[in-house]
Amino acid sequence: MRAELPFNSIREINWYLYKLGLFPAKAPSLTVKSGGDYIKQALHSRYKNAPEKVSLEINHLHQHFESEAIPDDIFNWVDLSNERQCTWLFLDLRNIMLASWLDENFLVERSMNSRCMDIVEQQFIFPRVELFVNSNPDKISRAIAFFDVLESEKRYKINYIYWLMRSWKIIDKQNYLLKWLDKKNNEQIDWVMEYLSKQESFVSLKNACMPVANVSKYSILVSAVDLFNHYEPKNTPRLELLIIKMKKAWSQKKHRDGLKGRKAYNVIMSTDAKQKLKVIADARDYKQNETIENLINEAYEKHLVEKKRKN
Repeated sequence: MRAELPFNSIREINWYLYKLGLFPAKAPSLTVKSGGDYIKQALHSRYKNAPEKVSLEINHLHQHFESEAIPDDIFNWVDLSNERQCTWLFLDLRNIMLASWLDENFLVERSMNSRCMDIVEQQFIFPRVELFVNSNPDKISRAIAFFDVLESEKRYKINYIYWLMRSWKIIDKQNYLLKWLDKKNNEQIDWVMEYLSKQESFVSLKNACMPVANVSKYSILVSAVDLFNHYEPKNTPRLELLIIKMKKAWSQKKHRDGLKGRKAYNVIMSTDAKQKLKVIADARDYKQNETIENLINEAYEKHLVEKKRKN
């Protein structure tokens, strides 16, 4: 019998804690050593009247982990420097865990064992698989934790991950839909997120726009579109029409905002003055109406200075 747990990583510690139903208050700060000590102490306490069962339990856990755990390098196809790819993967798995609108057929079609619905129904039954992430490596760690917790055969997990890899190769080519967005324009990003959140006929798109701590709204928006193409590839034309409509709505909003405090005027001037106005506007790289407004402001400022000097 194996006398000690082969505590090799925090990942294994988390898996043992989950299988044993042990969730210490300080779990997030556990190290491999402190986690291992906690597990051994808990097992000896649980089997204090039958200490021989500790070795049996330890041996069983180790064999179970070895047979069920997906390979550590199975996500090597993910580029950790690619914010879009990492966020897409993380949000895809988050949606499976949290979205009640996904039915069993969705998962079965993607080579997943129907038992994975256990985790959907219980909504994050493993506390250590958190929605809080600080970096792209964090997102991949959450993805691995998701599959560690998933009550499904190892082959189904691997099949699904390979399906994700194939899906990304297709999705990666569809990055043109939101290229018009300015990632530094918070007003625009907020407006687009609100616009998409109201699209009742695009359920997966609406749910994908849920915020995530420490993940930029822009990244979530891009991933929301990626996820829609991921879930509903046949509806990509519908999505393209929606984005065209949304882009036009944004342009109209900006136009209306630009007209605030402004009024149209009919001004009659000589042809010669009109030509001179064009020359000045071209030289300053302004529109002609902007040039007129600037000339008026300059003249007004000069007037105030002269008036103050005379007084």
